[in-house]
Amino acid sequence: RSIGGDWASWLSGTQIQTAPFDGLPGHVYYFRAQARDVAGNVGPLSGMGPYGDQRTYVQSVVNGYFETPALVGWEGGGVLWARSVPAPSRDAVVRPMALLGRPELGRGYDDQNNPTVPVGYGAITQTITIPPLADLANPRLTFWYQVYSYDVVLGSDGVTLFDSLDVHILDLNDKELALVVRDGDYGTWPKSVPLGTTGWKQASFALVPYAGQTIQIRFQVWNRNDNPQFHNKLAYYNTWAYVDEIKVIGELPGHALHLPAILKNR
Repeated sequence: RSIGGDWASWLSGTQIQTAPFDGLPGHVYYFRAQARDVAGNVGPLSGMGPYGDQRTYVQSVVNGYFETPALVGWEGGGVLWARSVPAPSRDAVVRPMALLGRPELGRGYDDQNNPTVPVGYGAITQTITIPPLADLANPRLTFWYQVYSYDVVLGSDGVTLFDSLDVHILDLNDKELALVVRDGDYGTWPKSVPLGTTGWKQASFALVPYAGQTIQIRFQVWNRNDNPQFHNKLAYYNTWAYVDEIKVIGELPGHALHLPAILKNR
């Protein structure tokens, strides 16, 4: 059963000891068992309370480690593209992760000083369900990211936005509920041409206000320019980012956990 639901039979009259269970992402499932011998004697239920005696959490984020190709589970978009690529991870092991932006465009201008980077963004978005607090206490969104940039996040006025990685919590109508991360090069302009990087960073964001709800998470790299002549055209100074290990974690309250939490569901 899941929280608030009735107990339902899953396997009956079976002698198998293990079996796969297909659960929905963002749900916690509770299990109990009852034995019957060949003489027809029936034992007690293994768990009499509402939690049974075993339970498991099915990870809310589908393909958060990007091990399934083609960004399965995610919606990609933007002129700067989004894709799954093999790259060195935070522990220097090459593995699949999300790449937002176009590093192949280099510094963002050619040898004749012509701009090469489209103004706009590259993004991935996923709709996820956060379990109720009775199922998963203190839910948090966690992920790792690394930003590379030839530009700065803020202009010299400290207000104008240029290039950054932005991570948002959105409702189902695309209204922003929270800005989780805005990161990049927070140095001053003019900056030198050499490429800057944040290095690998881990972010953690509390999802308690969204427990029991369905929301969107969006990871978005921006190449911005406030000069109207560059609108929907090309601009200077390239920025891109890698994102990996996106997941929702928390604690299973009030009951011992016997089954492992399912952290990767594709």
